[in-house]
Amino acid sequence: MNIFQESRCSILGVLLVFFLQGSCADPDVEVHKAVGDSLELIADYPKKDLEVLWRYNDTTFAEYRNDDFQKVKSELFNRLKMNKNNINVTVTDLTLQDSGIFSVVAESKSEMYKTKVFVLHVHGSCADPDVEVHKAVGDSLELIADYPKKDLKVQWRYNQIAFAEYQNDDFQKVKSELFNNRLKMNKNNISVTVTDLTLQDSGRFSIVAESKSEQYKSKHFVLHVHGSCADPDVEVHKAVGDSLELIADYPKKDLKVQWRYNQIAFAEYQNDDFQKVKSELFNNRLKMNKNNISVTVTDLTLQDSGRFSIVAESKSEQYKSKHFVLHVHGSCADPDVEVHKAVGDSLELIADYPKDGLEVQWKYNQTIFAEYRNDDFQKVESKLFNRLKMKKNNISVTVTDLKLQDSGKFSVVAERKTSSEQYKTKVFELHVHDLIREVQIEDSYVWLQSKNLCMFHLRCVASGDPSPSYSWISPQTQGPQLNINLSLTESATLNCTANNTVSIKYTTKTVVCKSDNLTSGFGQEYVLIAAGVCIVAVVIFSGAVAVCCRWRKNKGQGESEDGITVYEDVNTDGAAKKRSESVVNGMTIYETVDDTKLSQILPQTLYDKISFQRHPEVSTSTSSPYQEVL
Repeated sequence: MNIFQESRCSILGVLLVFFLQGSCADPDVEVHKAVGDSLELIADYPKKDLEVLWRYNDTTFAEYRNDDFQKVKSELFNRLKMNKNNINVTVTDLTLQDSGIFSVVAESKSEMYKTKVFVLHVHGSCADPDVEVHKAVGDSLELIADYPKKDLKVQWRYNQIAFAEYQNDDFQKVKSELFNNRLKMNKNNISVTVTDLTLQDSGRFSIVAESKSEQYKSKHFVLHVHGSCADPDVEVHKAVGDSLELIADYPKKDLKVQWRYNQIAFAEYQNDDFQKVKSELFNNRLKMNKNNISVTVTDLTLQDSGRFSIVAESKSEQYKSKHFVLHVHGSCADPDVEVHKAVGDSLELIADYPKDGLEVQWKYNQTIFAEYRNDDFQKVESKLFNRLKMKKNNISVTVTDLKLQDSGKFSVVAERKTSSEQYKTKVFELHVHDLIREVQIEDSYVWLQSKNLCMFHLRCVASGDPSPSYSWISPQTQGPQLNINLSLTESATLNCTANNTVSIKYTTKTVVCKSDNLTSGFGQEYVLIAAGVCIVAVVIFSGAVAVCCRWRKNKGQGESEDGITVYEDVNTDGAAKKRSESVVNGMTIYETVDDTKLSQILPQTLYDKISFQRHPEVSTSTSSPYQEVL
């Protein structure tokens, strides 16, 4: 079966597709589960001649071919369920340690199907606010055993190793080198506090408790200790295939050094030489250098991402440890493509080529800003980067005090002049990020009386970098906004973390559903509904009035030519008309004067002198009950 011999490069290619094309909205990319949940991996491909492998971090743990599941020699997941109906494998009863990369690789005799890749994150119960704890270097972590005190027996554990114990109403001695001299015990609340936290303290803490009659529910905390955002040594980003050099630059006299990866020692130096260490980490990929007392991990892989430490001491002094959090990224063809730095950091561009006859140019967006030839750096007329440092020892150019505007494409172009050999150009895509300085949670809420709850809208805002990624803890979700519902007097503590690759900050806020500002009488939703109805009514009424007025206006303009008007025009030049002639359709609000008198010669005005004589009796010749106009 061809898929069993897939090369490491193809797996990295699959992972690359995941990193470049994946999306949080795509359920195949990121899968979040709680402890105790199940993960179902379905091979929904055409069944004819189908062969499938299920893998976890490149290790095969299940196989299907010839219309049935096959036996696989693997110690992974003795919690598997296979289903031939839909050809799926389910990992049951997930633990925090199951977090990792799962893949479903499938083919038939005639076709290689697209591999499915799932990155599984297993979290503690989302309902338990104690699952994720974020602290900064130097902070303290208090672990309280708030159980009934009668006959209580408690153990505090770090990554399953007991480091403190309580029984018979007092703390007991525990043989452990963990957290030496940094523990504080408090019998009043039966708590253990780890003080002066370091990056290496990140891990899983547990409180296991019981009495003579009962086993209490254990508490689990996943601690994340974050380093100072201003310290460029905290975060290190490398590409697949790169090397990581860890230099112990301490005074050499009586120096003793350990290099550790996730708390496991993999190299050691004492008595002026490197010592053998029983470790399977980084087999055949370590290079030791006694000149600068360094250990280099070569040919980095995605799995090498983790926490590296250099712990050093002499006979008279304990030196400050160095800590590096390594992130290894995949890339399409050039592993050097992506470089992430913070404002104020430095970018070192090393021309690690053979020095014989070497000529090098350093370019920024195709503009040359540094040059090396004849075993020395040359002057270059360029206005770019008046913040350069050149080193002839390793033939490097360092751009210091990086700014946001420095983001762009850097390249190192080199050739050997003596043999006209063109070396492979190195290309770096630099992204400079501003540090996240502060994170705040803004909140507002609406009281829904009909449901007797508060509907909260929360927004996480970070100052500094304008576009970090946001994540919330309890409930676990992504994005800057969060909506939750709380009953009256109920409270919730929210944690929002902002991350932009080079810095991370978080904040917490407790919101309470209070009755202080709630709308009395009808619920606020009814007030809003009533206001909406009023607005609609006003709009409809205004529209009706406007239509009516416009109709009246148009009507008057259209009929004025036919003589339908309130007043009839007075025509002094024409012959007087009788009422039946002047008013075509009889539409006037005034009665006309007696038609028989219109033939007389009268003053040419609308009004004339009124005679105060009594009005003659109304007859057939008079057409108005009022005084006759002379």
